[in-house]
Amino acid sequence: MLRLTLALLLAASSLHAESLPGYLPLAVPAAHRPAPMKGALWYPAAGTAPEITIGADAVFVGTIALAAPTPAPGLHPLIVLSHGSGGNVDNLGWLAQALVAGGAIVIGVNHQGSTSRDSQPATATAIWNRTDDISALLDWALANPELAPRIDPASITVLGFSMGGATALHLAGARQSAAAFAEYCATKGLAAPDCSFPHSGGVDFTKLPARWQADLRDPRVTATIAVDAGFSHAMRTEGITIPTLLINLGTKGAPWQASGTGPEGSNLAARIPTAEYVEIPGAIHYTFLGECTWAAPLMLWLSGEDAICSDPAGTNRAAAHHQIATAITGFLNRQTGS
Repeated sequence: MLRLTLALLLAASSLHAESLPGYLPLAVPAAHRPAPMKGALWYPAAGTAPEITIGADAVFVGTIALAAPTPAPGLHPLIVLSHGSGGNVDNLGWLAQALVAGGAIVIGVNHQGSTSRDSQPATATAIWNRTDDISALLDWALANPELAPRIDPASITVLGFSMGGATALHLAGARQSAAAFAEYCATKGLAAPDCSFPHSGGVDFTKLPARWQADLRDPRVTATIAVDAGFSHAMRTEGITIPTLLINLGTKGAPWQASGTGPEGSNLAARIPTAEYVEIPGAIHYTFLGECTWAAPLMLWLSGEDAICSDPAGTNRAAAHHQIATAITGFLNRQTGS
């Protein structure tokens, strides 16, 4: 039974057993999905429990957590994670671990049709399904008799990466312009990742569904964090009035900057009055993913997969994760005056 709590945010990337997060897998009902959404809950633990490894496979090392220990007591902020296209919430365990170490409850779900081994270009780019996923997750969390009393409803942050970054921004009040997106893709062609992936699935940029331009905000969200947000070039931002943090992986002239939210990309950071903007030196888009096994780069190369484990020379992924976590901590602390 959950009796959860949390204090506020973030600390170390190196955790001892006594500060490991508690972990529970979730199955969250959603009326717009054909089956319950698989998800995860991380929380501060008050006791001990067996250690388990989350998100480990041939590519990723995974992270350590405690299997359903007694929760720590208190009322605390909630952070909701939204993974990128083709990703999954357990792969963000390194970030959840860091957030819980400072006191936050962290939850997330796998976006069906846009997750690992289930990513289709047409469904993955249907942002409204992703925002509906997060809203359904909030419905569940805030109605759960064991979890809801521990959540501060005045402190709910959505944190997303890549397509998840776009999801987070839409939940904060961003809207797409179908005409602007079609023009952007016609101009950039398949060099732009947020155009090439939908194109590979036959998405017609001149015939986007009506919900592409819909207002998808959730008024319960009080702050938003987007890391290398996708679909930012055609975003209308006048609806974003809550505190916002934009993180770009890499600095001036680095890969992905042209499709990012900084001055070399969509310049979304300058178009959102509430936005703070941070760049992570030496990082690329894939640096945000979990730490990789020693064999992963060669295995991915031999199988013709994307080089998701090959960071730039001199970049240490764990160190970059610490920089990202530190930027997020600072932003969240500023919202609470901590």
